[in-house]
Amino acid sequence: MGKWKKVRIGEFLTERQGRYKPDDNAIVTYKRLDKIDFSGTIHISEKPSKTDMIIVQPGDLVISGTNVAKGAIAVYQGVEPVTATIHYSSYIFDDSVVDLEYFKYFVKSPAFIETLKKQAKGGIKTEIKSKVFLPLEISLPDLPTQKQIVKRISVNLKRVNELAKEIETQKGYAKQLRRNILQDAIEGKLTAD
Repeated sequence: MGKWKKVRIGEFLTERQGRYKPDDNAIVTYKRLDKIDFSGTIHISEKPSKTDMIIVQPGDLVISGTNVAKGAIAVYQGVEPVTATIHYSSYIFDDSVVDLEYFKYFVKSPAFIETLKKQAKGGIKTEIKSKVFLPLEISLPDLPTQKQIVKRISVNLKRVNELAKEIETQKGYAKQLRRNILQDAIEGKLTAD
């Protein structure tokens, strides 16, 4: 595989600036990013907030400062800007340096969690803000290698999902077999003749 080098996350991510009071006229018409679940799905709502807000633009990488290592990271795909509480951070990413899918897998990896433990004061237990996140130094392969890794992960995850479905099917068969055996036993069909 290609070359790997040590880089700071801030070399390919730039935090979107701006902080607004929840009743600020600049954001009052925007919907709100309510949460990013652990699968990386963004949930939008119109719920008001009492917390200061940031603006997330379409195409921004958004992370939950409290749950990024659990998978609460996504690219906002909407058409209009939305707001998010200051517990989230919004970043513009340089796709000439990092493959976004690769980076999303990376932040869920044991390697990232270990990096946080070693380099971030308070480790994984603290809220991850840009002042902690952007200076983190990670090993990053070149872009073609990142794309190869994403392709391999995708193939392997597809296989894992297929196996998980097969396991569930087999569990169903085992459950049915158990029922049939119990039914046969109750009906006296399992006695020796």
